[in-house]
Amino acid sequence: MAEANDIALVREFAAKNSETAFAELVRRHINLIYSVAFRFTGNSADAQDVTQAVFILLARKAARLSARTVMTGWFYETTRFTATRLLRTRARRRAYEQEASMQSMLDPSGADIVWRQLAPHLEAAVSKLRERDRTLLALRFYENMSGAEAAKLLGIHEDAARKRANRALERLRKFFSNRGVHSSAEIIAAAISANSIQTAPAALAKSVTAVALAKVTTASTSTLNLIKEALKTLWKGGWLAGSNKTVRGYMRSECQAISAMLPRRASSRSGVCRREQYCWGRSAECRKAPMPGK
Repeated sequence: MAEANDIALVREFAAKNSETAFAELVRRHINLIYSVAFRFTGNSADAQDVTQAVFILLARKAARLSARTVMTGWFYETTRFTATRLLRTRARRRAYEQEASMQSMLDPSGADIVWRQLAPHLEAAVSKLRERDRTLLALRFYENMSGAEAAKLLGIHEDAARKRANRALERLRKFFSNRGVHSSAEIIAAAISANSIQTAPAALAKSVTAVALAKVTTASTSTLNLIKEALKTLWKGGWLAGSNKTVRGYMRSECQAISAMLPRRASSRSGVCRREQYCWGRSAECRKAPMPGK
């Protein structure tokens, strides 16, 4: 056993689940791993956790290691990676605890004052952000999701979501500061979280459901026009799934269907159908149909 090289011990452990081979690997390399981990983490408890994690990784991956693997190098790199991940996790935890502490210390009346000042500018400020940042802020501070929940929905790492949210909040802070609203990003976040969502009128949910299920046939003219413009915006922004040809066909049929619901009346200056000016494809039906009074 004493003459065996490291990779031979790894192979013996992988093939026979040999406790003797694994114990020998631990004996040979535990001091290296613990020492490197200690220099990374700065304390014995964390260094011990890292050391334990490295040997658990070895036990799980032994069968996959190449015969040319230099185990000292593998142990060093695995220790470095594991210790670094531990430090990042601890840093995130400290950041979250600090943020929670700051949130708890915020004066509610102060946040309310800030909200009254920034509310008139909020949507204009958010509109200046990138789409992905707007979505993240909506999840975090409109829907009041945790960083982990928002990151999961967006398919990104929690740490990346936190950094992105902090950068977006800083951009909002600068925007508000240019308009005379001076506050910290933390207070702005608290004000938005506490005040950005208001309860809709009780009858609105029933009304919008009924109209939507009726496929907008009972909607007002202003609502129909708004729907058409929104469809165009969704298409241009890439929010409609499918090939460009498919989406354009869908847009044309939808907008023409909505145009057919709009009232037909001639423009006082051009005599052109007012309904046509909203039509996505300038439908032939609309052009052929006789104008009122003709």
